[in-house]
Amino acid sequence: MTGLEINRAIAEACGWKHVQGFRWEDSKGLSMFEWDIPDYCNSLDAMHEAEKTIYNHNNLWTAYYYQIGAGPLSLHATGRKKAEAFLRTLGLWKATDKESLTVERSTTEESSADQFRDAAEMIKEVQK
Repeated sequence: MTGLEINRAIAEACGWKHVQGFRWEDSKGLSMFEWDIPDYCNSLDAMHEAEKTIYNHNNLWTAYYYQIGAGPLSLHATGRKKAEAFLRTLGLWKATDKESLTVERSTTEESSADQFRDAAEMIKEVQK
């Protein structure tokens, strides 16, 4: 996916709506232009706002965390890496080839069901 495609997909996942042409509406219904969409690929601040939309959903958050690369790797993830992990977690990533450009531990064959099952098992382990 290109940077523009990634930014559009995350914007829609975060409540933005494409109205017509370059016109979009944010989650509050305010009319904006496409260039007002946050640059999720290059901005950790923008990705932080996107992350807030899944933070309270434990399964999603855990799957997202592991898409990035659990542990210290997640602390140094770029905006692009977080953006790809976010879209993969939500099942919105559209790969252009079999190899991931930025998320080493992920493949296009992984199913979200496997990710959620693994996340649920990890949560159970932590709760013991």
